[in-house]
Amino acid sequence: MISLVMLSWNRVDNVVNFINYYSSYKLIDEIIVFNNNNKFDLRNIQNNKLILIESSKDMGLYTRFAAAGLANNECIMHCDDDLFIPEDTVNRLYEYWSQSPQLCHGTQGRFVINDYNMNEVFGEVQIVLTRCMLVSRANCLSAFKFALNFEDLYSEPKGNGEDIMLSFISISNSGKLNRSYNLPFYDCIDKNNDDGLPIAICRRWKKHIEHRSIVVKRCKSLLGID
Repeated sequence: MISLVMLSWNRVDNVVNFINYYSSYKLIDEIIVFNNNNKFDLRNIQNNKLILIESSKDMGLYTRFAAAGLANNECIMHCDDDLFIPEDTVNRLYEYWSQSPQLCHGTQGRFVINDYNMNEVFGEVQIVLTRCMLVSRANCLSAFKFALNFEDLYSEPKGNGEDIMLSFISISNSGKLNRSYNLPFYDCIDKNNDDGLPIAICRRWKKHIEHRSIVVKRCKSLLGID
């Protein structure tokens, strides 16, 4: 079975709708939502598969790893609140994960030679985005500890690049590249926040690519990966 982990910040309507959809999937038997925005109280959601963690302040993206550590299942599905994943795609990804549980399996991949890029790559990849990723609970816990090596870096939000860290930890632990598959998903239309600014990190923070390039290089250096 799968434990789905989703972070909540500004897309509350998406989170509520997704919980209702994902809770009907046969392979998903628990949904862990970490709410980092105390302006939005999600405690009125009634769903027997939901485990809700309410934070009094924004604790950043490493909360993915913390939430995964509380899961009952070894298979963790990280999913963003701006992407909807059909059940057939979840079922296919679970098949792939079951065959190679030491790897990250997802719908969006990156292969980086020097600086980070946003080019979509399928097949063997270094980085799988946590927008939709199936990964082992063990690798999430390893990445949580590994993230301490990046505490000196400023990023928006805190922990930006956690998917890079998790992907390279999986490569280091397995000795193999991760996998990305051309499977259906639905990108939700991104709305602006109350100040009229984009919600998506890649559109909001001008140093997004530069920061992620630094994270890639540090991962490779620390883990001895070419």
